[in-house]
Amino acid sequence: MTPHAVSISAATPLPEAARIMHDKKIHRLPVVDEHNHPIGIITESDIVRAIAVV
Repeated sequence: MTPHAVSISAATPLPEAARIMHDKKIHRLPVVDEHNHPIGIITESDIVRAIAVV
């Protein structure tokens, strides 16, 4: 577990989310709203699935 959680907003582009995951060596990212409340999670599998569909 990391001391400071890394999260993204729902407006974060998929390539940026992938870059953050790669740079931070993490496999999932919480997605938060404008009030910093969690609204979901994105995983490596989600990114692979999105790329495979294109």
